[in-house]
Amino acid sequence: MSIGRLQAAWSYSGAEIWRPLFDRYQGTHPDLPIETVRAMLVRPRPMRQIFVEAGRFNPLDKMRKDAATFLDLPNDAKTALRKIKPEYFFADQAVALLFAEIDEALHSYDSPDLTQYYRDRVERFLLRHMLPYRINREPWKLMPLLHGEVECHRRAGFGRSRCAGRKGVPGWWRRPTTQN
Repeated sequence: MSIGRLQAAWSYSGAEIWRPLFDRYQGTHPDLPIETVRAMLVRPRPMRQIFVEAGRFNPLDKMRKDAATFLDLPNDAKTALRKIKPEYFFADQAVALLFAEIDEALHSYDSPDLTQYYRDRVERFLLRHMLPYRINREPWKLMPLLHGEVECHRRAGFGRSRCAGRKGVPGWWRRPTTQN
């Protein structure tokens, strides 16, 4: 079974996204790890699948079964988050979908600073690992790069891109979305 680049990079998300996020808002939003894990483990029927089907990974099945246990205390939620392995995700797009769903969940805190900090952490994560995704702003979500954008992304990583926007950030990165 092969995994995608975004799935493989998930292993680094704890140190690059979650730990800094939880540490920064520990005093004002101590339940933040719980809400993050809730977005992963508690999936009502109409929500799209992010993890592989039951029966493939025993540790994942146990986590699904004991989801309430991990939603009791912030430290339990952090433990659950560390136990999520890249191969548990259905596909690369499942990780992108999860990032967007966590962004939606953060809106319930009514804290623009929290939401912006999370978005910045995810953006840095994508840039650092040179993942072939761009961020659509409204609604906030990760989208796979199109063919021409991939080449631009590759060149931007080496610092000689004609596609570079302000302050070295590739122009395709902040491309506005169009609504029909």
